[in-house]
Amino acid sequence: MRRVPTPVRSRLAPVLLPAAAVTALLPLLAACSGSSDDAADAASTSSSASASASTSAPASSSPSSSSSSTGSASPSATASASPAGTGSTPAGTPSQLPTVRRDATNLHLAILQSSVATTAEEKAVVTAWMGYWRAATDSTYLGREVPKLATFSAGQARSSIQTLLRQNKAAGQRGVGWAKDNVTRVTVSGDSATIRDCTRNFTFNVDEEGTPATKPFPWYDVSGRLEKRDGSWIVVHSASPGRKTSCLG
Repeated sequence: MRRVPTPVRSRLAPVLLPAAAVTALLPLLAACSGSSDDAADAASTSSSASASASTSAPASSSPSSSSSSTGSASPSATASASPAGTGSTPAGTPSQLPTVRRDATNLHLAILQSSVATTAEEKAVVTAWMGYWRAATDSTYLGREVPKLATFSAGQARSSIQTLLRQNKAAGQRGVGWAKDNVTRVTVSGDSATIRDCTRNFTFNVDEEGTPATKPFPWYDVSGRLEKRDGSWIVVHSASPGRKTSCLG
């Protein structure tokens, strides 16, 4: 997403390539068919994965599906599965998630890879948390707010995504890619809850022609606050400090 003087603190706002740099690189990219960027993406993701593997991460489930990462270039909403136990994977998730940007431009996935939630109330909080991020991911992919964003969020959590949508529209961009959530802490106190989520990230922006316009930030140390209203948990605040190395362990 585009950087602004007062940045929106969201993991859906990856690193933006400077406009002058993009202009200067266009002829070279056309000649090389993106091979340099592909290699850089693969190297960055490999380094990030190595850092993750060296930590003691919570138990996780591997994404599995017969769907391909390639498909219609037209945006379409993803189906979602409810978080349960240690992890859940949205329907339609590729069996192997791409780590090169040009292969991830048709994806918009938020996957619960692991969770420490044990009680029914903690799991309900995680369900709402993932509902929020899946709605946010669908919204930035489609370029408009999807109805579920209002179902799972209010206050700053919702307005930050609305701000991102306005920024994207002005820039002629939308968000694509995937993120794996690892919920490392859930605290419930009455009708309030807090959550901590170490997110492995491969989300970025593309322009109107589907060309990558930003680069993914590899990890986000995400925190959130939820409130229970009319019997349902909703996210009211989220913050996403970026990290170059894993926050697991």
